Amino acid sequence: MGLLDRILQPYFAREERSKIMDTYFKSFTAYSPTFRTFSGGVYEMELTRASIHTFATHVSKASPIVKGNKYNRLQGTLQNKPNELMTASQFLYKLASIYEAENNAFIIPIYEDRSAGKIVGLYPVRGADCKITRVSGGKMMLKYKVYGTSKVPETYAIPYEEVGHMRNHFYRNEFFGESNAPLDTTMNLLSMQQQAIINSVEQSATIRFMAKLANFKNQMI
Repeated sequence: MGLLDRILQPYFAREERSKIMDTYFKSFTAYSPTFRTFSGGVYEMELTRASIHTFATHVSKASPIVKGNKYNRLQGTLQNKPNELMTASQFLYKLASIYEAENNAFIIPIYEDRSAGKIVGLYPVRGADCKITRVSGGKMMLKYKVYGTSKVPETYAIPYEEVGHMRNHFYRNEFFGESNAPLDTTMNLLSMQQQAIINSVEQSATIRFMAKLANFKNQMI
C-alpha cells in the first residue's frame, strides 16, 4: 500500500461510515409533510356538515301547511309520516340537508291512484340523482334514482310539472341551481389547515427524536 493510499484510506472509511449513518438516520427518522387537495363535497367537511346539520335541525321542527282544498287529506300525512321510511321531522331534515349541500332538492309525489291524482305521500330526492329530459311531444320528464337495499339504484321517471323542485343560487341554468364550485378554494383551505395541524404535531415529535440522535451520530464519527 502506497503512502497516498494510507493517507486517504482513513478519510474514505470515515466518509463511507458517515454515509451509512446518514442513510440509517434518514430512513429511521425522516418525515416529509404531505398535503392533499380536498376532493369531496361540502357535506364531507366537518365544519360545513355541522352548519348544514344546524340548519336542517331547525327546519325539521317546522309544521308544514298544505294550501288548497284539493290536498286537505295530505296535510295530516305530511305532518306525521310523509312516506313509509320517514317521519315528518326526518323528511324535512333530509330535504333541508339536500337543499343546502347540493342547491337542488326534488319532492316526488307518491300516488295511490295516479289517474285520479290522489297523492298519499312525498319523498325527497337528491338533485345529483336527477336528470331532466324532453320526450316526444315536448313534455319534460324527470328521471331520478332511488337507492334501496341493493347497491344498484332503481331509476324512475315522472313528469317534471308534477314534482316540487327547490333551487338555490338559481342563475345560469334554466332548471337547476348552481353548483358549489366557488367553494372549492375555501374547502381546500380548510382541508390544508387540518392537514397542517396533523403534520406539525407529527413533525415536532420527530424533530425531538432526531435531536437526540444527532449527538450520538457525532460521537460515532
